[in-house]
Amino acid sequence: MGRQVGEWPLYSIVMSAGQLLSASAFQLVLLSGTASQTDLDLYVIGAVFFTATIVWWAIFRTQPSSWGLSFPWLFFTLAFFLIGLPSLHGPFTAVQTHLQAAATWCYAIASAAAFLFFGMNFGEEAGATTQSWIFRACVVQGLQQCWAAVLWWWGSLLINNDPEKYIAPRAILAVVWPLSLVSFLFFFALWFGLPQYYLQRPPTVPNFYATLFRRDIVRWFLVAEILRGRSLTPPRPASGELSLTPPPRPCP
Repeated sequence: MGRQVGEWPLYSIVMSAGQLLSASAFQLVLLSGTASQTDLDLYVIGAVFFTATIVWWAIFRTQPSSWGLSFPWLFFTLAFFLIGLPSLHGPFTAVQTHLQAAATWCYAIASAAAFLFFGMNFGEEAGATTQSWIFRACVVQGLQQCWAAVLWWWGSLLINNDPEKYIAPRAILAVVWPLSLVSFLFFFALWFGLPQYYLQRPPTVPNFYATLFRRDIVRWFLVAEILRGRSLTPPRPASGELSLTPPPRPCP
């Protein structure tokens, strides 16, 4: 995984793909053919994401980095596999809502490791120039923002689909199950192929958490994330479902 493709090591490309997929669990909802979620679904996904973030952080601080970089791909594998089962119809149609929910939870667990994909992308390249680091970070972040925009556009096309009556077509299997297989191959490649740097346990840093929140950049980054999340929150209709269409404007 340390072999170069241009200036990008193979492991860096896989981590970048993980960061791109972690843009939003909303894309898995779109693969199910709907573009709406109830309030309860949203809160459950948020709770799963929050809990998974703490777990991934604990793994990152206590285990070799290869754990936190490879195991999220198993949850991506399971998520893509589960979201394809309703397309087989038959007995899976009656439980498609539960399968979609379980797939979204698995995807949220994997997405919570996005900070690891981003933060550990340059671990083996201490000698790389700052320009190279910034360029790679900008490319990944830019692609992630473009992908998020495409997701919202896709969702606007599916806004009229009823999640209770919609039956996913079999063509979805040609997309999600190959993605499931690729995700498993990425897990295998990262687990067995990461460079030596990612196979060591992180050192203990005295007063790490106390020092962390004394840094202005950390506090401002937290504020920026809260504001971004608030500004990207879509309006909610009276039905209580997450909607992608803006509410009607009042007449002047």
